[in-house]
Amino acid sequence: AVQIPIETAQKLLWIDNKFQTAVFLLEDTPYVDSTVNLLKDAFAGNGEQYEIRTWKDLALFHNSTVALFSRIFFVINIVIALIVVFGIANSISMSIFERTREIGTVMAIGTKPNQVVMQYLLEGIIIGFFGGIAGIAAGVIAAKIISIFGIPMPPPPGGTRPWVAKITPPFLIYIRAFATAFLAGGIASLYPAIRASRLRIVDALRQT
Repeated sequence: AVQIPIETAQKLLWIDNKFQTAVFLLEDTPYVDSTVNLLKDAFAGNGEQYEIRTWKDLALFHNSTVALFSRIFFVINIVIALIVVFGIANSISMSIFERTREIGTVMAIGTKPNQVVMQYLLEGIIIGFFGGIAGIAAGVIAAKIISIFGIPMPPPPGGTRPWVAKITPPFLIYIRAFATAFLAGGIASLYPAIRASRLRIVDALRQT
């Protein structure tokens, strides 16, 4: 791309004191709407017709790509959540199988079935709690490392200069990730906990 003063470009194109397109580059995306409103107010009273479009209006391919990847990541999130649920459920089921005699013993001395359910439900919730914290910590560290090097990106619509992207997840992403792990732990442990509470004391004590 070649950058020259606007006066020189007007002389070369024989359009003195006129221009067809002006591109405004902002520091941050949140300023787009307020800048558009300022431009509309500035050009409102001069009798000329202007068309003001943001980069989102021009980036049809970008918008369709974002929508496509949003759907893909939604499916991936569901698959990951299912893997977490089945993983925790399998872990707790194995724990119950290995502690069947222990469960029979505590039920024989008066522990109620609902207390057994709460014990293993709490175990699954604790796994989800600490798993969520560990996952968020790993994600933050990975995002920081990637942001140090940056991700080279092509020029945006209407631009000529490439730019370097950095990963800065919003706080809502962390809340969503933690809530997913926390709920997955509780949901995954519910069925094994109910199965444990329904064990017959005699059969549980005979388990070897």
